[in-house]
Amino acid sequence: MLGKEYESPLADIIDSVILGKQNFVAGIKDKFLGNKKHDRNLSTLRALSNRPYIEQINETVDSVIGSNDKLSRQIKLYLSHRYSGRKLKEIGTYFDIGESGVSQTTRRVSDKLKKDKKLTRKINRIKNKLNL
Repeated sequence: MLGKEYESPLADIIDSVILGKQNFVAGIKDKFLGNKKHDRNLSTLRALSNRPYIEQINETVDSVIGSNDKLSRQIKLYLSHRYSGRKLKEIGTYFDIGESGVSQTTRRVSDKLKKDKKLTRKINRIKNKLNL
């Protein structure tokens, strides 16, 4: 109603917001966030950055390693957990395992990466294809 004061819808924003059409927002993201690395501690950066979808991770892993391998599934879980920005529950649902299974697999792959240079090279190749 006219004459009545309303609270600003932007008053409670904690992080940030970009207002505009899709092309404008994409341009701002490319210009200011294009070269930024993912950082779990920067929630705004996380929310605005272009993270790969789990499906993109799967396709890329399949193209580098293959799809019928136990290791490829572990790498998919690891990369999805580290870089997709999805919650453990979402990742677990996608791969049909529990949240703790996602965490344990991520830990195991992280441990393997410390010892296995060949695996590190493979994962770096996948990360490069995903622009991570």
